[in-house]
This record gives sequence, C-alpha cells and structure tokens, in this order.
Amino acid sequence: MDFLPIVEGRSCEGCTKCCEGHLRADIKGNFMGQSDDGKLQPCIFVQIGKGCGDYEDRPINPCHIFKCDWLTNPDMPESFKPSNSNAIFTTREVNGIQYTKLIEAGHKLDSEVLSWAIENALMNGINFSWRVLSNIFLEYFGN
Repeated sequence: MDFLPIVEGRSCEGCTKCCEGHLRADIKGNFMGQSDDGKLQPCIFVQIGKGCGDYEDRPINPCHIFKCDWLTNPDMPESFKPSNSNAIFTTREVNGIQYTKLIEAGHKLDSEVLSWAIENALMNGINFSWRVLSNIFLEYFGN
C-alpha cells in the first residue's frame, strides 16, 4: 500500500528498479515501462543504481507515493531488496480486490523469491500474481 510506513532501517538507497522500466508510469509526460517491442524504457531522470536525477522536483504520483513492499513489509526478507533480488513486490487494490504482484526486474526470477512469495500468499490468504518474461500468472488465495 502506498501510505504504509517504511520499515526501520530500510531505504531505496542504491536501488532504482522501480525507475528502470519494469513498472509503467508517466513521468512528467514521458513514458516509462516496457514498449510494444519488449524493450524497457526507463524514467528519463533515473541514474541507474544511484537514484533520481530530478529528485527535488520529482512528481508526487508516482514518485513520492510509490513504495515497493520491501520497504513497507517487515516480514519480507532483507535480501529481497529489488536491487539485490531483481524482483519488485507491490500490493495494490483493483476493483475492490487486494493482491500482491511480483515483477521480474532485470534477471530471471530466483526460485527462492518466487517460493517465498507463494508460501507467504498461501499462509496469509493473499491474492497473488507474478510476471515472468511478459507472462502473467494469477493465484487467488484470499478474498
């Protein structure tokens, strides 16, 4: 969720996965995301592995608001920081249904990450989807 507090000791520092084109957004009129030909279009302001080149003037939506689940979920393993795991977890609500989405971000999804995500979803009754190589998989474990 967007307004959850950040887990103590965690920060985005050194991670730019959400800005590298693995997520879709409009940043000040510029497309960020995967293009029709499958290529990633990063944010025009991202300095990969460093941060935002326009940090002080970045837009509220999505830049100020978005927080990946690694930042907000204390149960998520420390090693799952997107820059380390090449995976972005994000929990959202669509049409009144809450679900967690796991997005492969840079390299093939590690089996440890996917196994943890499925087990966590099962144990907590969380609807869960994941995207690998542009394929989307859905599991409904909750409401």
